[in-house]
Amino acid sequence: MPDWLTHIGVAYFLGKCFGLRNTCWFLLGAVLPDVFSRTSYVLLDLFHFSKYLGIWVHLYLDVFHTPYICLFLSLSLASLTTHPKKVFGLLFGGSLVHFFLDLGQAYFHGGTPLFYPFVLKPFSLEWFWYDQDIVYLIVISISLLFIISLYLNKNKLTGVFFKWNSHRVLVSILFFIPALLTPYLTMEKLQITNYKSTGFLSHPARYEGKKVSLTVSKVISINPIMIDEAGFYFSIKNNTARPIKLGDVISLRGFYQDEVIQVQDIFIHRNKYFKTVLSLIGLVILLVIFLLSLGFGFGGKLANQNDNK
Repeated sequence: MPDWLTHIGVAYFLGKCFGLRNTCWFLLGAVLPDVFSRTSYVLLDLFHFSKYLGIWVHLYLDVFHTPYICLFLSLSLASLTTHPKKVFGLLFGGSLVHFFLDLGQAYFHGGTPLFYPFVLKPFSLEWFWYDQDIVYLIVISISLLFIISLYLNKNKLTGVFFKWNSHRVLVSILFFIPALLTPYLTMEKLQITNYKSTGFLSHPARYEGKKVSLTVSKVISINPIMIDEAGFYFSIKNNTARPIKLGDVISLRGFYQDEVIQVQDIFIHRNKYFKTVLSLIGLVILLVIFLLSLGFGFGGKLANQNDNK
C-alpha cells in the first residue's frame, strides 16, 4: 500500500478536480481502510505483540482493509454528522480511491480481497513494489505538491460538523456491528483458504511440496538462513541471485519441502521505515486539517459560524 501522505495527497487533488468543499471527509476516507488494519501492525510490532497475535491480525483485523468493511465504517461515522448522506459519500468515495491506489502494488500473497466477504481470494495488478526508487520519487513529488497546495488553500477548509444525540449514536453503533462481527465469522474460512499465508503459518506440515509465500519476514540468522514471520520461524534456502543479510526484511515465494522454504522469488524491503515516517506525517496533516475545519485558527471559526446560519 502507499503511505498515508500519498493517499491523502492524491485524494486532495482529486477533490479539487471535482470541486469538493468538504475536503476533510474525503481525505479521511482515503486512509479509512488502514485505520484498523495496517495501523494495527505498526502498534503490535512497536509493543512486540506480533508473535502472540500474528495470525489473529491477518484473520480478523486485516479484512478491515476491504470495501465491504469500509462501507459500514463510513455509514457508522457519517451517522454522527449533520449531513450523513453527503458525508457517507465522501468517506466511502475516499476509501475507494485508497483501494484504487493499492491495486497496482505487488504482493506475493495476492493483494486485497476486494469482494470480501463474498469472494475471499485477494487480487492485485502487481505493477510495482512500493520500495522501488521510481515509486519513492513519485511519492515525494505528490507529497510536496500536496503540502504546498494545502498551505496556500488553508483558509478554504470547512465542513466538519458533528451532531450528537441518542438516536444518532444508536444508528452509528448498529452500522458498526457488521464491521466488527463479519471478520470474526469469516476467520475460519480465511484460514482454510490460506489467506495471507495463515494456513501455512498455523500448519506448515500440510503444505509439504506446495507453493507458499510470506509477506514481511525478518532475517534473524544467516548460516543457516532463518526468518521470523509474525513470531513464526522458518528455515529458507535462497535459490535466487539476490543476496540477503542479517536484519533484512523480505517478501518471498517458493516451495516448502522438508521443513525448508525453497525460495524462488524474493523482494528485499530496503527502506522499511520510509513508509511509516510518511504515514505519520500524513496523520499529523490530517489532524491539522480537521482542526482547521472545526474552526481552530486561520479564520476557520468564522467559516463554521457562517455555514451554521
